[in-house]
Amino acid sequence: MMTRRTFMGSLTVVTAAAGLGLGGISVFQRRLALAEIDSASLEPLVNGSVTLRDAAGGLRTARVMDVRSVRHPARRGAPATEQVSLLLKADDPAAPAGTYGVESTDLSLGELFLSPVNGEGRDQRLEAVITRIV
Repeated sequence: MMTRRTFMGSLTVVTAAAGLGLGGISVFQRRLALAEIDSASLEPLVNGSVTLRDAAGGLRTARVMDVRSVRHPARRGAPATEQVSLLLKADDPAAPAGTYGVESTDLSLGELFLSPVNGEGRDQRLEAVITRIV
């Protein structure tokens, strides 16, 4: 027969183990909306690795080569805009252009259209350009 003290001790151990297990599984990944993407939010990704997820669920890895930003002043009733360029080098040189979900270990940029730039083969880069109103 189990005493109350034994039961409470067992319950505490099981609860603590479950809590540790859940804590190990959950990963915090901040997701940015397109309107929130700017050069300051992407700068920490430079020289880091990101995962590209295509529409079929296939995964590719890439390295962030550069992040650039150009601001355009407001003109003739049009608002001021900022264009942010994210330049990637896919580990697979045959990575096609297309829409990819772009994620790092702690940041998700959602789906971006990546266009090939800078030649073909090993020199090929993929670029996403985000234009936002500032």
